[in-house]
Amino acid sequence: MRRSVAVIIHDKGKVLFVRRSKFRKSLPGVWSLPAETIVEKEPISDAAERCAWHELGLKIKMGDLVDELQKDNGERLFFVTASIVEGEPRINTDEIEKICWAAPRDFLNDFKDKDNDLGDGLLHLKERLINIIPKN
Repeated sequence: MRRSVAVIIHDKGKVLFVRRSKFRKSLPGVWSLPAETIVEKEPISDAAERCAWHELGLKIKMGDLVDELQKDNGERLFFVTASIVEGEPRINTDEIEKICWAAPRDFLNDFKDKDNDLGDGLLHLKERLINIIPKN
């Protein structure tokens, strides 16, 4: 069974969203949170740190495990919060087309009737994301 982690990188009430490359096999061209497959027996925190470094060139401090999604195909997706310890976000891989810092409410309002433009994780957290991250 595949396990993945989605990282909610936040700062001053904003979250770092990424647009996946249109060339990705799964969910091409949709907006999501940075995410990475968890290697067998790898701790979630290690996968989250690897994700932030590999995709965005960031060193992070993992916060809390805030949710989990069990997909119909058996995949488990864990959601963790994180803050930046070092670095400025940059596209570090061809797996991402764009990055965007935004307040969750503002970002999600832009996609009010466009659920096809959002990844599974964002759709799952849509109503709760605003309350997960600190406001300041």
